[in-house]
Amino acid sequence: MTRPLLRYNNRFPNMTRRFTIGRDRQCDVPLLDDSVSRRHAEIWLADDGTLMIADLRSSNGTRLIRNGASSVVNESAVLPGDKVRFGVVKIDVGALVDAVENANPGALTPVRIARIRCMCGVLKSPGEVCPGCGMGCGGSNG
Repeated sequence: MTRPLLRYNNRFPNMTRRFTIGRDRQCDVPLLDDSVSRRHAEIWLADDGTLMIADLRSSNGTRLIRNGASSVVNESAVLPGDKVRFGVVKIDVGALVDAVENANPGALTPVRIARIRCMCGVLKSPGEVCPGCGMGCGGSNG
């Protein structure tokens, strides 16, 4: 089964914006704690719909906490049930997403793009030339 295509959001397809997390009040997610660097980390939705986080060479590091195990983050995929620690501040990934989405609705929510099956059997996006047979119409025949 082919996984549906995911896009950044329905208003800006294929756009990847990284949202900053840090002590600076200009960050998308400000964390006012001395253990947090001014620009500590970034969170974004990758082209394939994976939620990603990266440390920005912060002084006290970024750690991913999943199922009770903690690991250092340089750049990593995160899941809704994960927690992330910036310095000594621990936050649920869901709370980070909510903080970004409060100011940028839909920014970290993947949007499913419809897929159709070409006559040759390959799944593709409507209007896309079929990678299997080269047909290019948006209907059921490719």
